Amino acid sequence: MSVSKRLGMLSTKNSCLFLCDMQEKFRSYIKYFNEIVSVSSRLLRAAKILDMQVIITEQYPKGLGNTVPELGIGEYPDLVPHIKTQFSMMVPEVVDLLKMKPEINSVILCGIESHVCIQGTCLSLLRSGYDVHIVTDACSSRTMVDR
Repeated sequence: MSVSKRLGMLSTKNSCLFLCDMQEKFRSYIKYFNEIVSVSSRLLRAAKILDMQVIITEQYPKGLGNTVPELGIGEYPDLVPHIKTQFSMMVPEVVDLLKMKPEINSVILCGIESHVCIQGTCLSLLRSGYDVHIVTDACSSRTMVDR
């Protein structure tokens, strides 16, 4: 299976913002959590202004809580997090949603944890033919090594 070796150009009509697992339980464990959420919140506001598709996930919310309010998803009634119990954000609901939007070919990715869910999502997206742009100042993990 080949992986894209090009850096795709971003355009609002062809791009989607992925916000990964910025949940309450992670707050005290993730390095730079507040900063990650702040940068991600700015990305969310920009994406909504530009009328871009936004996809949000929550990893096992029964145990890890919901998305933190400061991210600002409550301002947008159309944003409902997709629940996942795997590392990649590419759960069947998200895959189906992307299939309904064939014009999307680039994903802007941010969230936690960098070494697991962000990496897994990135690899899944690349295998599916998407260009991926990881916003490094909007990603983190529990340790600096993993970040």
